Amino acid sequence: LNDYVRLGMTNVQYAALEHKSGHIHEAIEYLNKGISYYKLAKDTFNISRFLAVVGTMYAASDDFKNAWDVATESNKLAIDLRDSAAIGKSFQALAGVYNSLGSTELSKEYYKKSIQVNKNHGNQITRYLDFENIGKLYNKTEQFGSALSYLNKASKLLDTITRPRFYISLNTSLAFSYKGLLQY
Repeated sequence: LNDYVRLGMTNVQYAALEHKSGHIHEAIEYLNKGISYYKLAKDTFNISRFLAVVGTMYAASDDFKNAWDVATESNKLAIDLRDSAAIGKSFQALAGVYNSLGSTELSKEYYKKSIQVNKNHGNQITRYLDFENIGKLYNKTEQFGSALSYLNKASKLLDTITRPRFYISLNTSLAFSYKGLLQY
């Protein structure tokens, strides 16, 4: 490991601490510093990976211009690298931007692209999140049958993942879908 990679990793770790403390803007600053060190190290994998994270954070803080710019840069790098994990993450970041902008259909399209990429890659957590997010988008548009279809796929993947916080989110979404179906 060279010094630039170590400095990149250190800043990413600081970003994680800031994010957990609820300091999104500080987390973004540390991630951007980390990315700049990864650029000096010419570590395109980590550049792409963390650009996707920054894009998601910008979208969460309603900074859609930066979210879009960073997510598209991440996607281009990931495609150039031919790294399916990074491509899937960049598709998730783009889906998040579209969702934040209220473009539910484009958001679903990018989550579905991520599912296809990650199907071959085998990242169960990423696939789980894709299925759950599509289910939530269908709930949002009151298409509860479609929501249940995707949420049930997420549920099957959840059996292979040991992350308790995912159960809470999934069960809340499933309950919302079933309640919606009972009303119609």
